[in-house]
This record gives sequence, structure tokens and C-alpha cells, in this order.
Amino acid sequence: MAQMNGLELCEQLKSYRKFKNKPILIMTTENSSEIKMVGKTMGVTGWIVKPFSDDKLIKAIKMVLGI
Repeated sequence: MAQMNGLELCEQLKSYRKFKNKPILIMTTENSSEIKMVGKTMGVTGWIVKPFSDDKLIKAIKMVLGI
């Protein structure tokens, strides 16, 4: 994204009351545990690293939705 990165978007969304409790799944090439921890503190619910298979995506979505 040109204006902000995914974590900045997450932080922005979580600042709005209607998105405060909505799950956020980050899809990225970033795999460092430090960045994942930053995301978790910002409210990221799940993290999936590109490239990924359809099965991994479905599993991540189910995990985020709790199903």
C-alpha cells in the first residue's frame, strides 16, 4: 500500500469503535516474530505468510473466525 503499511492500517481501524472487536488477518511476506508481536499488540488476530495455499488460507480464516 502506498499510504501506509498493513500494521498501520490495523492500528487505524482498531481506533474506530465499530472495528475494535473485528478480527483482522494480515497477509504478508513478513515472517519475523518481532513484527508479529507488534501486530498482536495492535489487534491483529491472525497472520498468514505469502505465498500460501488455498488450504492454509481457509484454515487461517476459520481460526480467525473461531470456526
